[in-house]
Amino acid sequence: MRLHIHPSSLWIAYGIRRPSEVQARLPANLRLASVPLYANDKRPSPKLLFNAYDVTSEPRYMHGHRIDVQTIAYDTRRHTVHLVVLDCITDAAHWDPSAGIRMFGNARCSRPSRGVGDDYTLHVTSLRDRGVLSLRARRGERRAVGWRFAVEANRKCYFRDLAAPFQMVFDEANVGRPVRELSVRTLTNTFWARERYEAPSHVFVHEQAMSFAMVNLTNFA
Repeated sequence: MRLHIHPSSLWIAYGIRRPSEVQARLPANLRLASVPLYANDKRPSPKLLFNAYDVTSEPRYMHGHRIDVQTIAYDTRRHTVHLVVLDCITDAAHWDPSAGIRMFGNARCSRPSRGVGDDYTLHVTSLRDRGVLSLRARRGERRAVGWRFAVEANRKCYFRDLAAPFQMVFDEANVGRPVRELSVRTLTNTFWARERYEAPSHVFVHEQAMSFAMVNLTNFA
């Protein structure tokens, strides 16, 4: 399966308030990792990450908006870092390696702006628990993104506590391009509030389109 990520893929990062609770959701060989999100972060710490993006898939059953709640973890056996998807909030049909293809989304997503010009807006309401993520922000400076976060952690990803990762193939130079920092005007986020701090540490977007091919999925058929 190939995922086409539209421009202005958003990341909102929070410090983790209850690390033991997040750690308990990871595969046994992974530990929460401190990885710089910006290349010049001086004191990185474990993060709870909200990645919100417009996506189209091939085969074309997935078309809409997704928020993947993720963290970054360290493989104690192979000494590598990995993104771990903990939750998915979406208005599109979607796939995950435990439940397979689900033809209906679990949220309503509104994008009054895709980040055209200086403004970025997003509003998502969950159909599961009436949770809300709403953001208004203004674009700021470009920042060099951390290579371990943007590239190395994307090469093999995990889904919740499932032991087998899925491999991602992508243009590493493209995904590793500088990101655009956002200055938050208003932000409401009720998702995963117990596990994280209230104020985000990083808010930024990838301004370019990106494509990811998911391979080695035979274990999840």
